[in-house]
Amino acid sequence: MAFKDIAILLFFITILQSQLHKSIALDNQTWIKAGYWQYDTLNPPNIQSINSTLYTHLIYGFAELTFNTSTDQMFVTISDDHDEQVKNFNSIVKRKNPSLKTILSIGGTNQSSISSTMYLLMSNAYFPGRKYFIESSITIARSYGFDGLDFCWIWPSSSQEISNLATLLDDWRVAIDLESKQVKKPRLLLTMAGKYTPWIEDLSFPIESMRKNLDWLHVFAFDYYEPGTTNNTSPVAALYDPNSDLNTDYGINAWIKSGFPSQNLVLGLPFYGYVWTLLSPKNNQIGAMGTGPGPKDYSYGTEAFTSTNERMERNKIGNENNEEKGSEETRTLQIFSFDEMKEATNNFAVENELGKGGYGPVYKVR
Repeated sequence: MAFKDIAILLFFITILQSQLHKSIALDNQTWIKAGYWQYDTLNPPNIQSINSTLYTHLIYGFAELTFNTSTDQMFVTISDDHDEQVKNFNSIVKRKNPSLKTILSIGGTNQSSISSTMYLLMSNAYFPGRKYFIESSITIARSYGFDGLDFCWIWPSSSQEISNLATLLDDWRVAIDLESKQVKKPRLLLTMAGKYTPWIEDLSFPIESMRKNLDWLHVFAFDYYEPGTTNNTSPVAALYDPNSDLNTDYGINAWIKSGFPSQNLVLGLPFYGYVWTLLSPKNNQIGAMGTGPGPKDYSYGTEAFTSTNERMERNKIGNENNEEKGSEETRTLQIFSFDEMKEATNNFAVENELGKGGYGPVYKVR
């Protein structure tokens, strides 16, 4: 999964038909509009550029995990390199939008070092020390001014890890509730990222524990196809696909049928695209054969939301001058583009009835 910077925020819109978890105190007309924002030490993005008025929740990615080998204890930490940025993040985005809630995410799917540490946390050998992880996460969230915590680890690989995940969420919620009473402050939100379906091969997420303990679940309904894994240009986040289970309609139905409340599902939309190098420039429709990712300057074949808009402006399909120039990138690349952020959010409406896929309400393009 590609977390890049503010230009490729993941924008979440809730599938909402009634009140969410009581701690949120939202009515049935409210949308969750949340984005992940990742700080990159090598290429620090500008926090000032975030238009936080577009969101109800912003999620800072990612807190780090520190493993004490002498005591077998795991702690959530903010590194010295990130300390000032985290402090600035909350003050800046909340100054622009005082009603904004911020959430600290722990994990991240494309960070190998953190991923391996997460596996240690969830392993039987070190899981008994989870209380240090839980306590430190709450302490860090409070000390930096966050309103909640997010668990971003979507690849449990064994039934034991699934069982441990359920126990972790149970204990985490109890600790959050207790801390709120002790400090006499609003309870921290607890959210989690999940795959587009509740299954990981032959394993299933712990639905009952997630249902009881999470305020909502971020459904990562994207990355169905990537140029690094398939040569066919394919829809990255298809809403429907009659020929495959790799689509959002199928995944959301699966979550609901598994017992997870539809009102606590928050649908993930990618604000980035993928770039394929086409096998034949003349065959440039979705489904056309490619030879893999775009040029080497594209990380894993990804292109950010803003870059896509700029490219489409430069190389508009049907532009007479552009056709005469026949630029190399236009002739060889298949690029999926998006509307402006505000337009994209306005293109979705809540239908207060069962949707085509059998769940409701459904977000459909007008």
